[in-house]
Amino acid sequence: MITAQRQPLPEWLMIPEMSGGGVMMYSAIHAVDRLCWLLGDEVVRVTGRCGGINNDVLVEKNCACLLEFSSGTTGILLSASHNTGTKGLCWETNLHGSEGIIAVRAREWARLSSLEHTKYWHSENHTSELGLHYNFQMQAKDFVGAVINDREPRVTGQDGLHALSIVKAIYLSNSKGVTQTVPTIAG
Repeated sequence: MITAQRQPLPEWLMIPEMSGGGVMMYSAIHAVDRLCWLLGDEVVRVTGRCGGINNDVLVEKNCACLLEFSSGTTGILLSASHNTGTKGLCWETNLHGSEGIIAVRAREWARLSSLEHTKYWHSENHTSELGLHYNFQMQAKDFVGAVINDREPRVTGQDGLHALSIVKAIYLSNSKGVTQTVPTIAG
């Protein structure tokens, strides 16, 4: 996950006591949640290394993480943020399984590859038809529908708390230099 920071950024975003952290907290937390959703599993242990590009920034600008899921699946998350004014946005997820690979690049395409065939789907048209932030609109619509119809939303508060506990464990792993167990969120 590579994100281009929009300029000018609010000052509070670079102050750890106000923002909670850098790229892991404001962008990559969504990638963590996406991996849990795609795998239908919870992260139980993490090893993370976070850093910056220069010493005048107090929050991390990049992070590399090893995620261990309860099923034994291992995930690798690489996240970086830059403010060089380029259009270097890239949010790509790859799932490698025993039968093939699924690759998804947010707002662009998805690809399923196996020994027998490769299949592509392009999603750029959805962005042009529905708007750049259609995913947030769909989440809000689902949440309102859940309240009106007295049902659980597709993304629950538990999901959000689990993603937050993963990011906090990554920060702890980085500061202590050792693998950390992700606390269980009581339901």
